[in-house]
Amino acid sequence: MCIHQFAGSPGAGNTVGCPVTPRLVEARGVLIQSSTGTCQPQTVAECLSVAGCGAGLQAERRPALAGEGEASCPPPSCLTGVETPGEGIMLDYVRFTLPDEVGIEGVHSLLGAEGWVELERGALGYRSMRTRGHVKLFSDGNAGMGVHVEMTGKACREVEAGSGFTWEKLLSGVLDKGGHFTRVDWANDDRSGRLDLETVAAAAAGRAWVSRWKSARVTREVEVASAAAGPVEHLKVTFGKRGSDAYLRFYNKAAQMAEEGHWIRCELELRDERATASVRQFLAGGTARIVGILRGYLTFVEPGTATRQERATPCAWWLEFLDHAATVRLQVAPVVRSFHEVARWVQRQVAPSLALLWEGLGVEEFFRIVQDGTARLKPWHRELLQGVSYGDRVHQLSAA
Repeated sequence: MCIHQFAGSPGAGNTVGCPVTPRLVEARGVLIQSSTGTCQPQTVAECLSVAGCGAGLQAERRPALAGEGEASCPPPSCLTGVETPGEGIMLDYVRFTLPDEVGIEGVHSLLGAEGWVELERGALGYRSMRTRGHVKLFSDGNAGMGVHVEMTGKACREVEAGSGFTWEKLLSGVLDKGGHFTRVDWANDDRSGRLDLETVAAAAAGRAWVSRWKSARVTREVEVASAAAGPVEHLKVTFGKRGSDAYLRFYNKAAQMAEEGHWIRCELELRDERATASVRQFLAGGTARIVGILRGYLTFVEPGTATRQERATPCAWWLEFLDHAATVRLQVAPVVRSFHEVARWVQRQVAPSLALLWEGLGVEEFFRIVQDGTARLKPWHRELLQGVSYGDRVHQLSAA
């Protein structure tokens, strides 16, 4: 099995070894980094009870394929929503935006109107910000920005403790109001020992995986809080680039929370269209769809079982962790922009640079640059201008 092949003694392509020795090895798109350093310790989050965890979302399962073996435990059927203890799928970060016409009242209808505290400052381009616990509500932005809500992991646990709360109500409510999600983190926890972090690290370093991601990173950090406590190693395995549309990380949650026992977290971070698409999949088929999305992004395989990597036999330990879920591909529609959206974006993001060129180069050179851009307009640029009169353009831009 793959677990025995990768969990051996230190060697080529294997990250098992002395965690204190700094080293940096890059091969075949895999970056393996080990270094000494310090990490800021994190406090143990409060364990909040869950008022509702999405009853009725029974996860669908498919028969195991030949060579995959049988699942040893049932698949997750709902969002666990519990930091400790717990196992299965949970939401650990959510950001969404509601349209201008929905406004703050729309957020109140989803999360409640009581308990919000207005702060003296804004953020993220919004002039106003309200908080309730760890939930943040941003408003009073430019036209088209709507209202924005940020829920960290602690905020997610807080709203789950509300009477009658379910994620199905909140997520579907955002979509029903014409909103969209800008980031969603789906966490899949293992407390039963099905997922070994050293095995994951060795497989990632050995390129024993098939994925749409092109690279993986294995990072070891050693925290020395005190001589009495001794060094604590933090091992993290990531796929993709942080801040991209999709990013995956594996890490020891027990070590992060300063707890005893086995607690490995596999966390899939999705942004923008992929975040919204994952929410739609969850609402349509429960947490089994989220596990299927994870399998669609990454499969660890047994090396040498096929001439082509994508045809290699999947690792049994990975299929067991995923409860043999069927692969789910996220369907993301192409972004369709309007002339007014482009104008608002230029005003918000590019206007200072345009002013710099105007003052630094002078009028004649500035307009030469604009004329050069006019010659480079593509057909889709021309399509944005169709049906929009000059007066409408000026009015919309001034309103933005």
